[in-house]
Amino acid sequence: MNGKTKNHHKKKKKRKHQPGLAPGTPVYTGDETPQRTVITLHSYDSETFNSIKIKDAEALPALIAQPGVHWIEITGFSDTSLIEQVGEHFLLHSLTIEDILDVLQNPKFEIYENYLVLFLRRVTSGTIFNEFKSSQVCLILGPNYVISFQEKSSHIYDTVKRRLRLPKSRLRLAEVDFLFYSLLDVEVDNYFTGIDIVSEEIEHMEAESFTQPQETTLRNIHCIRQQLPLLKRSVRPLQYIANELRHERISLIRPELHIYFRDLYDHIRQIIESVEIFRDQQTGIMEIYLSNINNQMNKIMQFLTIIGTIFLPLTMVTGVYGMNFRFMPELEWRYGYYMVLTFMTAIAIGMLALFKKKNWI
Repeated sequence: MNGKTKNHHKKKKKRKHQPGLAPGTPVYTGDETPQRTVITLHSYDSETFNSIKIKDAEALPALIAQPGVHWIEITGFSDTSLIEQVGEHFLLHSLTIEDILDVLQNPKFEIYENYLVLFLRRVTSGTIFNEFKSSQVCLILGPNYVISFQEKSSHIYDTVKRRLRLPKSRLRLAEVDFLFYSLLDVEVDNYFTGIDIVSEEIEHMEAESFTQPQETTLRNIHCIRQQLPLLKRSVRPLQYIANELRHERISLIRPELHIYFRDLYDHIRQIIESVEIFRDQQTGIMEIYLSNINNQMNKIMQFLTIIGTIFLPLTMVTGVYGMNFRFMPELEWRYGYYMVLTFMTAIAIGMLALFKKKNWI
C-alpha cells in the first residue's frame, strides 16, 4: 500500500437468478459484460504436443477420441450456448453447467459417474493489496481429458503449458490425472503470491505504526481487515477438498498420486496458517497504531499543559499590575517595568528548571 489507498467502495456481486427457475437452468451471474468465450484444445502424449483454437464445440468429441491426453481450456462466459454445447458433448450434468455459470460458487468438488468436477476461487492481486479480486475456476477430470473453465483470462497456466512443450517433462509422460493435479497445484501456488503481498504490507504498516503513524496507515489496516476474509474463504474449503482427494478412492485418480495431493494439502494448510497469523498481526498493528496515536496526543497535551502552567503565574503578575487603582507605588518607580519583567522571566526559568528536574520535559 505504502500510503496508496482507493476511496471507492467495491460493489458486491449479487446473484441474478430469478425465483422459480428449473434446477439446472444455466444463468451467468458474473459481470454485466463477460469476457469473450475462447476454447483452446491442448493435446499431447510422450512424442507430440499441439494447441489449436476451437470455434465449433461439435468438433471436440472427435478430437478427444484420438489417443493421448487432452486439455480443453475455456476462458470467458459470454457465449453460454457454446458452454452448454460443450457440456452436452461431454455428458456433463445440467447442474454442473449451472454451477459453472453461477460464478459465485464456494469451492467444492463432486464426483459423477464419468467425471469429477472441482470449483475453486482464484484470487488475483496487483501491487496494492486492496486490488484483490476473486474469480471462479472450474476443473473437470474425465477419462482422458481435463476441462478448465475460467471466468477471467489469466496467464496462471503458462507454467503448465511450458512444461507441456518439453518432450521429456514429467507432465508429458504422465496420465491425465497428473495434469488435473498440476492445474490444481498452480492454483494453490497462486495464493502464495497474495500471501507474499500481505506479508510485505503488514511489515511496512508495522514499521510505520511504530515510527510515524498516519491516517493512511489506519485506512490500510482496515483494508487488510476486509481482504483477509476473502483470502480465507477462498482457501479454507480447499483444505477439505485436498484431504478428500488424498484419501478418497476415486477411480479417475491413480493411488500413486495420493502423495502429491498430500503435499498439496500441506501447502493449503500453510496458507491458512499464514492467514491466521496475518489476522493476529493486523490486530497487533491496530493496537500499536492506537497506542502511538495516544502517546502523541499525550505529548501534545503535556506540552500545552506546561505552557499553560508557566504562563499562569505570569498572567497573575500582569493582572495585578493591570488593575486601575490610583495609588500603586510601583507605577511611579522609574525601574518598576524592568523589575517586573525580570521577575516574570525568573519565574518562567525557575519553573522550567523544576520541570526538567522532575523529568517532566
